[in-house]
Amino acid sequence: MPLPSITLSKFIKTLNTESTQTLLALDQVNDPRNIGAILRTASAFGVKATIVPDQGTPNESGAMCKAAAGSMETMTLLRVPNLVRAIRELKKIGFWVTGIENNRGTDLSNCVFSKKSLLILGAEANGIRRLTREQCDYFTHISISNEIDSLNISNAAAIALYESSKQKNQFK
Repeated sequence: MPLPSITLSKFIKTLNTESTQTLLALDQVNDPRNIGAILRTASAFGVKATIVPDQGTPNESGAMCKAAAGSMETMTLLRVPNLVRAIRELKKIGFWVTGIENNRGTDLSNCVFSKKSLLILGAEANGIRRLTREQCDYFTHISISNEIDSLNISNAAAIALYESSKQKNQFK
């Protein structure tokens, strides 16, 4: 049985515009296990919703649900027809957009997240697409050893969400 879906406009109506909020967008991430792991992490760090483009993102599946380990039922997964349009709608209501990319922008430990943040991570191989990248207010990266060129996207999401929630003192 498919999980209930919600449109972006209905979701926006549920947001408390005064509270601290973090949203996550995945730009054409195509591994269902990575998406599931990200949903679990997002739920653990109080993310209100994870937004994905309908095209280029796999449908919910057993592999995704298994990796999410129960979070599919608690994390709002918003499928949107156009990610850029969705980002623009969120910016209109005060969200600041941070793109997380290898070797771009400030180090994550020096990044200052806004009260209303939308964090964007790109596809495993290609990163954030150009039109999505153009919507970002700023960029950050996770400094790692020169021995390897990148982290698995679910690991990068976990580190970024931890840093964001730590800054916002969400769990004190």
